[in-house]
Amino acid sequence: MQSTFVFQGNDRWPTCHAGTICELKTGELVAAWFAGERESSDDSGILLSKWTGDQWTPPRVVVNVHKRAAGNPKLFIGPDGVLWLIAPVNYGAWCEGGTWLFVKRSFDHGETWTDLELLLQRPGILGKNKPIQLRSGVWLIPVEDEVASTPMFLRSEDQGVTWELVPVENDDWVIQPTVVELADGTLLAYCRSGSGAIYETRSKDEGRTWTKTQRTTLPNNNSGIDMVRLRSGLLVLVLNWVEPRDDDKWIKGVRWGRRTPLNLAVSPDEGKTWLPGPVLEDGPGEYSYPAIIQGSDGLIHVIYTHRRTAMKHVVLEEDELLD
Repeated sequence: MQSTFVFQGNDRWPTCHAGTICELKTGELVAAWFAGERESSDDSGILLSKWTGDQWTPPRVVVNVHKRAAGNPKLFIGPDGVLWLIAPVNYGAWCEGGTWLFVKRSFDHGETWTDLELLLQRPGILGKNKPIQLRSGVWLIPVEDEVASTPMFLRSEDQGVTWELVPVENDDWVIQPTVVELADGTLLAYCRSGSGAIYETRSKDEGRTWTKTQRTTLPNNNSGIDMVRLRSGLLVLVLNWVEPRDDDKWIKGVRWGRRTPLNLAVSPDEGKTWLPGPVLEDGPGEYSYPAIIQGSDGLIHVIYTHRRTAMKHVVLEEDELLD
């Protein structure tokens, strides 16, 4: 396991959060995150860096809307084969329905970008985790309704020309789904919650409909998670494996747990059981909001918030997961 810092805060960008990572067609890695005085501050923007093979390039600002806070970015190779950046921008109170989802595209591997354009003609939709393309060609972008605090999915059957917003039935405070396609075509999505556990929802019709969210035995500290299905079939989940405690804070009926340690968990049986994997961080402070991908060379990449002042990148080989 190797690790390096993607970014460390400075006077202009003292805090950072919500990293995303993507492999380009060139084999290079590119990462983005939001940074500013603090989360939700109107000076925040989205920064981007590329991995050169031995270091991350100095960050460049790719989204900075005057007096508007940037939200959780998503980088991925889009339906048209070029690099997409989904860039949330907040035009109201933070996480209370004022977010608009914009998209920018790069035709030269992240060197230059198109202007912001609206992805969805509806405010209040956010999300955290990467999209997936199903084996059928359908695209899914995991999101949530900011006001209702319920998971949703943007779904496209026409290579991203149009997107349908698909709701998920839910009675709890559940957000930020991360989704994988299992061997039999079932879609499994795990979600962050405010009640001490990860919730799940499933689809057997390529994301047209979803089961009602239900509680799992996996703990959640009301912080972001992410999941990937490796080419070998293993599922890998990144989470703060933090059980609820009596001294957890409760705000408006929602539990807030500690954000350390940050762990990997592995499932060899399509999510039926989970085995503990490597611990990425276990010191004091916050280690949160991970994003995970598998590269074309088989290496596993994780990026996450390091104490709210840095973004960290960890690289593992698959055989390290169950040592």
